[in-house]
Amino acid sequence: MLSAGGATAKESIRIADERAFFEQLNLDSKDLAGVAKAATAADWAAAKTAWSKHLQDRTSPKWLWSWRDKKEIKALYDKNFDDLKKSPRQADKVLRREFRFGGVTRTLPHDIDWDHDDYTKEWRNVLNRHRIWITLGHAWWQTGDPKYPKDWVYMLRDWIDDNPVDAGGRPWRSLEVGARANVWPEVMSLFMEAPAFDAEMRYLLTRSMVEHARFLYRNNAHFKKGNWQTTEAQGLASLGIMLPEFKESKAWRERAFSLLSTHMRKGVLPDGAQCELTPGYHYWVIYQFLKTLILAETNGYELPGIRDRHEKMFEFLMHLGMPNRITVAVGDAGGGKPISGMMGLGALLYDLPDMGYLAAEKISREWIWFLPPKKLAAYQSLPKREPEFQSHMMPNAQYGVMRTGWGKNDRWLLFDCAPWAGYHTHEDQLQVVIYSGRELLIDPGQVDYDLPISKSYFKKAVAHNVLLVNGKGPNSDPQVVTWSVDERVEFTAAKVRHKGLTHQRSVLFVKPGYWVVVDHLSGTPTADLTRLFHLPVVKVERGEHSVQTQFEDGQNLWIGHADTASLEMREGLVRASAKTDVKAPVAALVSKHEQHPTVLCTVLVPFAKPDEIPTLERVKSADPNQVSIKVSFKDGRTDWIAIAPNHADLSAGEHKGKGMALCVRSHAGKTTVDVIQTEPLRRKK
Repeated sequence: MLSAGGATAKESIRIADERAFFEQLNLDSKDLAGVAKAATAADWAAAKTAWSKHLQDRTSPKWLWSWRDKKEIKALYDKNFDDLKKSPRQADKVLRREFRFGGVTRTLPHDIDWDHDDYTKEWRNVLNRHRIWITLGHAWWQTGDPKYPKDWVYMLRDWIDDNPVDAGGRPWRSLEVGARANVWPEVMSLFMEAPAFDAEMRYLLTRSMVEHARFLYRNNAHFKKGNWQTTEAQGLASLGIMLPEFKESKAWRERAFSLLSTHMRKGVLPDGAQCELTPGYHYWVIYQFLKTLILAETNGYELPGIRDRHEKMFEFLMHLGMPNRITVAVGDAGGGKPISGMMGLGALLYDLPDMGYLAAEKISREWIWFLPPKKLAAYQSLPKREPEFQSHMMPNAQYGVMRTGWGKNDRWLLFDCAPWAGYHTHEDQLQVVIYSGRELLIDPGQVDYDLPISKSYFKKAVAHNVLLVNGKGPNSDPQVVTWSVDERVEFTAAKVRHKGLTHQRSVLFVKPGYWVVVDHLSGTPTADLTRLFHLPVVKVERGEHSVQTQFEDGQNLWIGHADTASLEMREGLVRASAKTDVKAPVAALVSKHEQHPTVLCTVLVPFAKPDEIPTLERVKSADPNQVSIKVSFKDGRTDWIAIAPNHADLSAGEHKGKGMALCVRSHAGKTTVDVIQTEPLRRKK
């Protein structure tokens, strides 16, 4: 049995010798006549030479780009970037065996131990995905120096000798197999003209590529949600397309195409969210679909279903992007990613002016490797139009976004009602995150998987802006109760249930200024309730019932509460380098409640000047399930707000209404009244 991937019958994966290799080719093909003649005579040296010549002479299949287009590709780089000019410096580090992955640098012996026990898990995994070889290929294209292909050939032979497929081992973990299956065809194209890439090496490379394809084929007989299988299916598709001469390649393509189509249907939600509900992996899967689709269509294959929700995947990132055009760091998303490049790609692919409005000024360097020059040239003339919508609740992913606009100084809040979505999910149910000119209430993100703190802290509820009940966070899927957007106010509520306790969190956006967050608890009695609010690395000023950030310029955040909780300042961690933890302040509102119902109320106010900070007053309510507050500002504005956990009779100041929330605003002799009704979330199918 293979220890690394779940595949069986290792004898059917390994290619034992030259005879076994050439028997797998469709030698009846006219294009392989020279190979067939030599193989029939068991002249393996001649067969390898003929196979090598066939690989270099064939014009089909074609990778995402052709090595014959080197001049045009280099010209695009020279016009837009200088990466290829920098590549020799990076490649020389590879020659010295200086590798930096996940913020950790190691210098290895020239003869690499690909599976050394001293390597941390993720560092070893990245090493065995071989993207370092692409760096060597770029340096070869830039300089023509033979030292780069010679070193690649040395490492390729060394890796194949050290890691036979029938031995299994950690380099044959299925995710790494899928990643290599996407890298090796690209590297083969980069070095196609290199003298060091001779007939023997072309034989060894393609022999191992067939073993990779067989491994992936057997390891992916059934659909499995998540980015692992999309990576493996993409790799299997790449090998099936790029090695059509092999008898098994049709089966490889069909299985890969079927899996990717299923992933678009079952692994991408109707609102465009990839099923793991974290932006980092969402990015990865978007590219997997796109590159496989382009590779298939370039070579005359249909890949049905892949475009069905691909456009929606770009929309998901559009909504999840903060006004600074960085995605919020929910789940295993690292520290958030820029969306400008993705918005440009979405606009270019799908002719979407609203994404064009959010797009980067120029093309991304990565696009040069999979989009034709004519397509790239159209980027500068993309139509641009500010998105007509602002706030949005993603009905399947259940991320609710409230925003004042799309400018970098606009205000934005994420209400995270997403369900548990597997390994990459954090205990962040019902958290809120705020941006106003800068990130003010943060999700700390995630650090390198090799660090124990990734699981012991960053994944836990204590690292998020949630309500802890007796020190623990919610561990059930939220149910969105309502989502309402109006001209002056926006409102949403969601609840979780656990062991007889129901916690409902409501968020009222009093536009354009501030948010009111109300926590309703009912059911099983509890003791300690702690609301956590994670702040960026900044000094804070603490009052008796409030805390505020102390940035010297720009926007700050004031957090006040209208209940009996005591305020504690704690230390949290934010994502920094892989080996460095940076401490940041956490406001904790702590209270004890031996019975329910309990209603807690927090007000979150972004401000530029201290006189924008209000005073709060909790108004007594006849209904213990409701909260009623008075929010008074120094310029004379007064807001009366009442919020209930369900549709009820409400009273705010001198006004009454029937709904889930009532907001009465008075200023300069004018009064507005907004009654918010229950509007259940309608999920897409």
